[in-house]
Amino acid sequence: MSVFGITITSIQDAVTRLKNVKDGQEFSSLLTGLRNFLKTLDTTPQCLMELEQRAYYVVNEYSDKETRDNLDTAKKRVIEYLEM
Repeated sequence: MSVFGITITSIQDAVTRLKNVKDGQEFSSLLTGLRNFLKTLDTTPQCLMELEQRAYYVVNEYSDKETRDNLDTAKKRVIEYLEM
């Protein structure tokens, strides 16, 4: 892992890594890597916005389980988007 997060090499690489994300911090690092990868593909700002919206999830400070469920849902949304 580089200092700037995770280096993504392909959409498939991103999907595989997303499926294995364990926590919010790892998810954030992966998103940073994914954003950087998409920029190398000259992705439109709209695509990057869509990614941000799908990746957003609520952290519930009173319930780790709910936060985890929200993270899993966000992961699924991002994976669905990448597979389109």
